[in-house]
Amino acid sequence: FFVACSCEKNDENSNSKDDVIGFVDVDGRPSRLSYDSLPRPYLSDLSVRTDWRQKGVARTLIKSCEEKARNMVMDGGGKEQKYIYLRVKPDNEVAIQMYRKMNYEVLPKDIFAVLDTNLVLRRNILEV
Repeated sequence: FFVACSCEKNDENSNSKDDVIGFVDVDGRPSRLSYDSLPRPYLSDLSVRTDWRQKGVARTLIKSCEEKARNMVMDGGGKEQKYIYLRVKPDNEVAIQMYRKMNYEVLPKDIFAVLDTNLVLRRNILEV
């Protein structure tokens, strides 16, 4: 789990004010479901405060998740995983454009065994 904070000076009394401006999670644990091995590592819950969007916060949080994923042992056998995965709503055009600029690719819909209207994307985390 990664959190982005701003550190702004409060002019009234010269104290620093730390505010959460974004967060994201990356899950590398193997799926507990025997019938459906969800792709991992999985980036989720990315959120950036509205007044901080388009300033690189989301990109920095995603890069942190990718770095963490590169360092995870994902499959009990110690094999390094090549991809990080995420889901995004198909009408979230701003996010999709950002992910594509970061070399994420859209996968076929059947990657999850459940009915899901979201797009599934992945990126090769071994390519820097």
